[in-house]
Amino acid sequence: MTALKKRRKRLRGCCAGDVHARVRPTKRRRVNAGMAQLHAALTELVPTSDDELARSEALQALQEVVKKVFGSAAWVLPFGSHVQGSQLPGSDLDLCLELSGVYADQGSQETKKSRLNTLRKLLLNLPKTFAVLETRLNPQIRVPILVLNFTSSSGRDVEVDVSSGVTIQGTSKGLTDYIVRSVLAQAPRALPLVRVVKSWARSQGLNKAYDGFMNS
Repeated sequence: MTALKKRRKRLRGCCAGDVHARVRPTKRRRVNAGMAQLHAALTELVPTSDDELARSEALQALQEVVKKVFGSAAWVLPFGSHVQGSQLPGSDLDLCLELSGVYADQGSQETKKSRLNTLRKLLLNLPKTFAVLETRLNPQIRVPILVLNFTSSSGRDVEVDVSSGVTIQGTSKGLTDYIVRSVLAQAPRALPLVRVVKSWARSQGLNKAYDGFMNS
């Protein structure tokens, strides 16, 4: 009798082991499938090399125009998500141009007028690779900009937002972006989360400072 009980116990143990053997791989497959889907979704938020090349072309093209129109002392400063390294596919390229010695008093009305005139002059001399999407040149706007579309040599379109003057309220544009870039370099695992939040904000229309929301 005792031997029979022991045999039954062994059989139950074998059956249970078979069940666990069947269940555990199934769970692992589900987890692996979920991780693969998450990885694929996060990969879609990373700009391709073609995206980056198109942005680089846009920057170079604007630099050439600025120097041609305003002289060799003029220069273009990138800022925003492009500098942070947190840009999404299709993110706009934020650029500001500086004319040496023109914007001495950042808060004066004369400086604001000079910045507006600078953007207007640039607008009149844009090459065909740039198309004007919007002009925000109202003197009442805190940061006047030109919203342009650049078509790269590969046919990719890049939205380029151009402002004038590399400082605003005494702070250099791009300073915060370099701080963010430094933080992300020290905590690279945070970058996918940043891109997820930015993608969600874009889908909800909550990513434009002009509309009163936080930008890059």
